[in-house]
Amino acid sequence: MPEACETIRLRGARRSDARAIAAIYNEEVATTVATMDTEPRTLDAQRTLLREHVAPWVAIVATSEGKVVGWASLSPWSERRAYAPTAEVSVYVAADHRGRGVGGRLLARLIELGRAAGLHSLLARIADRNVVSLRLHYRHGFESVGVLREVGRKFGKWVDVRVLQRRYRSARAAAAEEARGRDPRRADHRRRATEGAPAGRRYAAERVPRSPRRPRTGSSPHRRARTPRTARAGGRGSEPRERPRLPPGEPRSGRRELPLGP
Repeated sequence: MPEACETIRLRGARRSDARAIAAIYNEEVATTVATMDTEPRTLDAQRTLLREHVAPWVAIVATSEGKVVGWASLSPWSERRAYAPTAEVSVYVAADHRGRGVGGRLLARLIELGRAAGLHSLLARIADRNVVSLRLHYRHGFESVGVLREVGRKFGKWVDVRVLQRRYRSARAAAAEEARGRDPRRADHRRRATEGAPAGRRYAAERVPRSPRRPRTGSSPHRRARTPRTARAGGRGSEPRERPRLPPGEPRSGRRELPLGP
């Protein structure tokens, strides 16, 4: 079916989707750094994970012609109860359906479900080399809050992992933002533009701009007005100074007259 005519539908994940979900995930395990797993996930393990995803921890799938072509989930960020308002997002798309907007629809749906469940914050851990996934999350309001340097090793290389966060705003904050005419999704656009750039330019947009310098003029109160050389006493082009004459017999300053003779 042509891409323009393809219809993608979203629904909650079922137990019968476990095999298709595991196949998509295991492809990422074997070929990309989208996950730091190095061993394929078994069918039983996938069924267990689906069984454990109970609201607010949900799992959804994207289907095309009845076939699962992507899946996503909200998982606990930590088992400690104080972290209960925070969830971790995961989004995976089959290789033959990437670049068709499937990942964006799955992530947008997760954000809606998290808001409906009363969550306060969503987090994502993404390999710093996974530029496509980083841009996807930035477009949906996530922002970078830190980088874990060389915390993973896959395919013989060290992997930096970037932590992204999206906090839900209250209705009052959203209304105030809209009244000011600002698009909150573009609040971090300068940082997004530098993702995937060479290391020397990656964080150029995060630097604090300097305040404009004050013009250097002779009238500035912080600069002493320089006297032209020709105007200095005794300088070239000035009138020669006449030394004061001393009365006869008076010694010059700083010298003593010694008596002559024995």
